[in-house]
Amino acid sequence: MPATHNAPMYKMRIIIITGLMLLSNSVWAQTADALQQHRLQYKTDLYNAIKADTSKVDFFAFKKQFIITAKVEILKDQPVFKMITSSGMKKDAQKFVKVVFSLKGKTHTLFGYQLMKLKDSAAFADHFFIPFKDVTTGKSTYSAGRYLDFTAIDIINDKLVIDFNKAYNPYCAFTDGYNCPIPPRENTIGVAIDAGEKKYEGEVLEKKNSTIVYNTEMLIIEKLSDHVYMHTSFLLTEDFGKVSCNGMIITNANEAVVFDTPADDSSAAELIAYVTKELQASVKAIIPTHFHEDCVGGLEKFNEYHVPSYASTLTKDLLKGKGREFSKPINGFADSLILDVGGKKVHAAFFGEGHTKDNIIGYFEADEVMFGGCLVKEMGAGKGYLGDANIAEWSNTVHRIKQKYPRVKIVIPGHGKAGGQELLLYTIKLFEKN
Repeated sequence: MPATHNAPMYKMRIIIITGLMLLSNSVWAQTADALQQHRLQYKTDLYNAIKADTSKVDFFAFKKQFIITAKVEILKDQPVFKMITSSGMKKDAQKFVKVVFSLKGKTHTLFGYQLMKLKDSAAFADHFFIPFKDVTTGKSTYSAGRYLDFTAIDIINDKLVIDFNKAYNPYCAFTDGYNCPIPPRENTIGVAIDAGEKKYEGEVLEKKNSTIVYNTEMLIIEKLSDHVYMHTSFLLTEDFGKVSCNGMIITNANEAVVFDTPADDSSAAELIAYVTKELQASVKAIIPTHFHEDCVGGLEKFNEYHVPSYASTLTKDLLKGKGREFSKPINGFADSLILDVGGKKVHAAFFGEGHTKDNIIGYFEADEVMFGGCLVKEMGAGKGYLGDANIAEWSNTVHRIKQKYPRVKIVIPGHGKAGGQELLLYTIKLFEKN
């Protein structure tokens, strides 16, 4: 056949190949953009958790060759062993998966592990992590290795996509006082993984100077004033991944009131144990500030300890509408509630719709501390989940709160770092009509 007859087919092939290349480049560009957002959120969560200097947190540039598909073998009936940590303390752990993959012309094997304390938690029962060291360890990356996080649902048809661009440093890279698992010798890779987080170049913090008084994998408690603590737990969401969720603990004269439960029963048990044993206070009330899971996820644990729960009638109705039932009834109130904690007043009040139609705030007069819950945003935050929101009224509601409590000194948002009145102003501006 004459060559001229092949010309249209040849051109068509060029067009198809060029189109596929452009599509491939577009997909990688989207992946790189998503990674950038992931890293920004990582820095925010890191600062909220341990107050690390995130200006010194740095990453390698995105490299698509470090996104690989590994073969997975789920390991059954593995013995529990003691995983060494950075402090010398040992944590109970268990092998969960074996992954095999090719990278830089070599075949590599790594193991994924579950920490038994997390495995026993409903929220993290299907989680596992891959701690590893490689040729860059101690040079351009953290000397004690890096981590990758996964859940069991990430395993599809015995395959697992591993993105080393998301490799991150444990808390011990930034501050002392933590017990970070050290990768077992079997999880050493004989090539350079110059992807993910680099070695931290900032000053390592001394935890003894921190306001954080309790810190585990599932729960962080930070002292904010003489009588008020912020508790932070972690919730897995479809839209935003692993989200840190705040609540407030108020203590006085061996009594305590808690706003919002931790994300699940296990972290709620930790909170109750800390308040009763370390703060020497009995929890006399738990108050969810709205009907979402980050407010009621651990409510059954409070019921188990016979702690009375209080919520607005709106919240009770919305929980009922969602089919959420609890072993003990929730005490309802209309627009406001005042409780006594060791002779001092604690307020819970509804000012209007915003994040949800039932969102309330908590206020402790003695220390002038407010728990804004998800109605109030941390500085620099986006609008977040809006599925149940009344955006048109959000600013008006927060403005009424600001007018009601002009002397508030500390404001705790539902997610992120606590601050002052600037959080109220920021939230008002964020949702104002342009």
